[in-house]
Amino acid sequence: MWFKLFWADETTPRNDLSSWVVLIVGASLWVVVLPFANLELVLKAYSINS
Repeated sequence: MWFKLFWADETTPRNDLSSWVVLIVGASLWVVVLPFANLELVLKAYSINS
């Protein structure tokens, strides 16, 4: 999905290395950040209900 959005963006040149690095790093870190964000929300909801 992110690749399609990036590829459709006409404002960024396709040979801009920094844009590709940000896209790859962001997509790679998303799978790490999402579980921790979910855990934080669950713990917050648990502490409110306790």
